Amino acid sequence: MDTSRLQNNSKQKKKRKHQAPLHIVGSSDPLSFNAQPAETEFIKPVFKDKDDPANYLGYGIVSYLSLIKVLIATFSLLSLVHLPVIITYGRYENYSNDIMDNYQKVYSLGNMGFSGPRCVHVGLRVDNALLSCPTGSIRQLIDFGFISTDEDQNVCLRTLTDYECEHAYNRQSALAAIESQCLNRSSCLISNISSMLHRNATGGLCSQAETKFFVQYACEHSQEELEARRRDGAKAACVAVFSALAIFAMIFYQRKSTQLEQIEWDVSTVTASDYTVDMTLTEGMLENFVKEANPGIDESAGYRLKQYLQQTLEEKLTNEVPSLGFQRISRVKVADI
Repeated sequence: MDTSRLQNNSKQKKKRKHQAPLHIVGSSDPLSFNAQPAETEFIKPVFKDKDDPANYLGYGIVSYLSLIKVLIATFSLLSLVHLPVIITYGRYENYSNDIMDNYQKVYSLGNMGFSGPRCVHVGLRVDNALLSCPTGSIRQLIDFGFISTDEDQNVCLRTLTDYECEHAYNRQSALAAIESQCLNRSSCLISNISSMLHRNATGGLCSQAETKFFVQYACEHSQEELEARRRDGAKAACVAVFSALAIFAMIFYQRKSTQLEQIEWDVSTVTASDYTVDMTLTEGMLENFVKEANPGIDESAGYRLKQYLQQTLEEKLTNEVPSLGFQRISRVKVADI
């Protein structure tokens, strides 16, 4: 028995295991092509010292890894650019007294502070009220007064009607005392609140321990403080605009670079075998050629068959491309047969 022939047969069987038939049209068509990729044996890639194993996985994986590296580099650079802005936010003290999530807040834009009204409620049992502004200073007393237990003690404004404690104290003298202690200061302590009440109010609803004293005041920044915050805010806005433009430029560059790299990848890696298939000519195909092509006497039958197959393959491939989910192209061309 010829052992070399048996070895060749076994090699041919191993090669055929890696073949995947490429059916172009159905078998009912008189010109049904059983096109198959050229027989090639699977070869395990051998990596050199400087080779990247990811290159053997195709351009999609290489492009994805490249995009990840670009994103890491871009956002690392932007983090360094934003570092002065974060330090600037940390110099302010709007959230310095907050206990919850203090670390995240002090390095945010809100830590620069803002103007706004604040309210303090204290009972006469405490008899002291602490007024404070996280940023800025007390610039205006909006309202203050006493709220008895018969009224809504959750409000921070005197009601226009049914105000029981309106005549229980001298409003003008109390206002003057509070303003002298608190205006243009970041914090102040109003002590001995019950002393504001008239002596004849003692024993009434307005002098009970559950009666509340409220102060509504406005925390505002001086013109110098506003100017400093505007400058810092303008710097932060410029950095944010720069970051947005940098990200936009990175995305635009990456898209264009990816397109060029894909073309370069195809040029570097494509071979004729990537677009070469084997096709068996059956008797039905030859009979159909004789009926349709009808080569003349002075014309080479082989050359005419080549032209006929090329034209027929181009038409069928052009019509099949959209049905396979690919973008429609004007015409698929066959290089040679």
